[in-house]
Amino acid sequence: MPAPGPPADIASELATRLPNLLSERIDPGTEWHVEVHTDPLTGSGEATPEVLDGTERVRRERDWDYAVCVTDLPIFWDEKVVVTQTSRDRRIGETSVPALGTVGRRRRLQETTLRIVDEMVTGRRATGAASTHGHRLAGEVPSVRRDEASPGPGDVDVRYLAPGVVARTRLIAGMVLANQPWGIFLSMKSAMTAAFAAGASSLVFSTMWELANAFHWPHFVSLMLMSVAAMVCWIVFSHQMWERASEAGSASLARLYNTATVGTLLVAVTIAYAVLFVLLLGACFFFVPTSILESKLGQPVGIGFFFLLAWLMASIATVAGALGSGLEDDRAVVEATYGFRQQRRIEKLHERRRRKKAERYAD
Repeated sequence: MPAPGPPADIASELATRLPNLLSERIDPGTEWHVEVHTDPLTGSGEATPEVLDGTERVRRERDWDYAVCVTDLPIFWDEKVVVTQTSRDRRIGETSVPALGTVGRRRRLQETTLRIVDEMVTGRRATGAASTHGHRLAGEVPSVRRDEASPGPGDVDVRYLAPGVVARTRLIAGMVLANQPWGIFLSMKSAMTAAFAAGASSLVFSTMWELANAFHWPHFVSLMLMSVAAMVCWIVFSHQMWERASEAGSASLARLYNTATVGTLLVAVTIAYAVLFVLLLGACFFFVPTSILESKLGQPVGIGFFFLLAWLMASIATVAGALGSGLEDDRAVVEATYGFRQQRRIEKLHERRRRKKAERYAD
């Protein structure tokens, strides 16, 4: 039971292999049937009980023996990253795709799904020969350990946890990948238009030629880093994407979500910067005559100079694009920046902010 988007694509692909794998590894005497039900509501909130309740509801409605929710939101237990968790009594389980990281997500999701079903079907403990699937999962997702709870009826029985800094880093990288940052710059038309227009129009000024000729590598690198940072900061704050601890539920969650947001935008803006560089490099070759350049600078000009000029102009254009990004619609930016369930979480956050603002004005 995945969220719409990439989780649904991965789940649909996995569903074709699962029947054979379940027969081979879990119960050879059973014929398995696997269905995929994409549910936009399950997991739209942050609390694990809401996710599990929604999963159980769909399991009952569709008359399934077992149900596994595939969410694109992080899950935590006792400040530790939860990779997967299971409730045997309710015959449901849940996997957090971001906790699987960025490498081999499909293979890791396969192993976590098999582990969840194995827990529900057999109720095995991680001892002796019964720990085969647990070892498989630990091999696929490093630093994972099994934690068996003593729950009340219907609660989570088993969690696979990934404690430590490495797990947090893997989670953040997975959250960034789930947000598909490469698609953001395609939706920010006004920002890209403003950036290219600013860069292309500045090519005709001889001051830019002189700066490109006078600057050294540290100058170009510093300008690039500052321009990318300016673009990211402008998008975050102009579209109210920075979360406070009171909004996220805790300071650690706020840091996690803000880090993932900044990481997503850094990747997106870096892609946009590279695209601008290529476009402006072409503009340099087409619109800046070599003879005029050499006359103005008083020295021969090679192809390398055009690369430096395009690099300088890409940095300037990116700063101009930061101003242009403020013209984008908030909803469009949110939809471009986040995965489905993260979008719903941010939309709820913005709605709460609007209500609080309206209440203040009413008072």
